[in-house]
Amino acid sequence: MSQTALWRISILVSLFWVGVIGVSWYWKHNSYNPNPGGFDSSGSVKKFLSEHRESFKERNSEEPIYVPTGFFIQSLRFMTKTDIQLKGYIWQKYPLEVPDSISRDFILPELVDAADTFTKEEMYREKHEDYEVIGWYFEAIMRHHFNYHEYPLDHKTVTLRLWPKNFTRNVIFTPDFEAYPKNLKDILGIEEDIVLRGWTLDETFFKYHMIHYQTDFGIGHMVDLRERPELSFNIVIVRDFHNAFIVHLMPLMVVLILLFAVVISISKHPEKKEMFGANMHGIIGSCSSLFFVIMLSHIHLRQEFLGAEVVYVEYFYFLSYAVLLVVALDSYIYLSDKFPNWSLVHSKDNVMVKVLYWPLVTGISALFTVLAFFSV
Repeated sequence: MSQTALWRISILVSLFWVGVIGVSWYWKHNSYNPNPGGFDSSGSVKKFLSEHRESFKERNSEEPIYVPTGFFIQSLRFMTKTDIQLKGYIWQKYPLEVPDSISRDFILPELVDAADTFTKEEMYREKHEDYEVIGWYFEAIMRHHFNYHEYPLDHKTVTLRLWPKNFTRNVIFTPDFEAYPKNLKDILGIEEDIVLRGWTLDETFFKYHMIHYQTDFGIGHMVDLRERPELSFNIVIVRDFHNAFIVHLMPLMVVLILLFAVVISISKHPEKKEMFGANMHGIIGSCSSLFFVIMLSHIHLRQEFLGAEVVYVEYFYFLSYAVLLVVALDSYIYLSDKFPNWSLVHSKDNVMVKVLYWPLVTGISALFTVLAFFSV
């Protein structure tokens, strides 16, 4: 087979694998379904609560007290990879027949440090015909345990959990859908012009978590806390892929292109050897310089995810390290003449290594992309 045919096959195979990677990225970025079990209307909430009403009553020996609760988030900011700062309003509508023994207040169970990271101020309190509404402005830093394995094509669900202050009583918070415009479906309870650095807002939803305590908190037979519905307000955000692509993937692409240029320059042909001036000393020096470029970028990435598992984009760094070693080894085998029986390297001026470079690089990239995003 001629070298021209080999290069055509190399280009076609490489473009195929690039297409696989591109389709995988597009699918992962656009086909996430983050809302299993969420509520989008008062009807769905009433259905859920009616199905569990007798269970709540039996466990707590008193009628459930339902308190409509609403959220309006004005600011969301990542302080660290696990800590998120939220600012906004929370309001609750307490029925007038609720006894005074029930505290008109709530607890945020995921606060990092309530003394230093949480402030709450009552902004209004109004009595209506059937209920009393109380609104608070709050600022809080919440701790979440996110999975960053799919970075930079990951989605994150920021959850604002709420407990009644009298959590041993049969108080159940319900979403106050009546406080939001009827035409809002996917996004409600969020400032329209909220600034999310590096993220895009996808949707918001209410959800109940059935929590199971492993204790009776010393109350004994008076209350059964083995199963309680906990209301949460959830904000789904999608990472801005372009920023991560420019910061991490684009430098690696440039490094791989430069390494390909190094492979192309390896030749024993007199004219090419004079043109490129390739020698072992120069090639090893080039590989060493590129290694430090990759290593410093990799260290910067790991500092962002200290303690986390290997993230998707790191596999491109591992691939780059491997390509560096292969290029250095190939140049040594070809230029030193110490391995004359290695026909794959010595055949036709190292052409097989050159034409296999991009199909292998793109094929391996496609392989770990598919495994990272589609493996069960």
